[in-house]
Amino acid sequence: MRIGIVQVAGNEDVCNLLEKEFEKEISTLEVRRARIPTIDSAPLASRLLLEDNNCDIAVIPYKLGDDEKLGLEFNLGISLAEFWVKKQIFKVIIYPDENPEDIIKDAVNEIIQYYFRTEPKPKEESGGNANPFGFLG
Repeated sequence: MRIGIVQVAGNEDVCNLLEKEFEKEISTLEVRRARIPTIDSAPLASRLLLEDNNCDIAVIPYKLGDDEKLGLEFNLGISLAEFWVKKQIFKVIIYPDENPEDIIKDAVNEIIQYYFRTEPKPKEESGGNANPFGFLG
């Protein structure tokens, strides 16, 4: 399995934690990194990792600063990159008051469950028709 990690300048420690956690869980792991100067370049770096480096998934670990927020443009860029390459891009966003080790461990577990899930997801039972437009299907 080949995982692409988008490394934003100044977030090397978070990327190293993520890589170590993946290596604990997956024995046949190959990691490719794309180093970028700002988070704004993450969608393009993810797309390059997935297309040019043939990565199975891309992960963007990022620790926010105290007064920093990710904008709509960032999320839209990630969605567009996923649409074009038809592969999943995972965002691991760590807020200033959170412990990076705990967040990364949980994120890696979630990614592995998502990627290696072999049985179909069970449907959630609802009280009525799940499709509000019953005539469509």
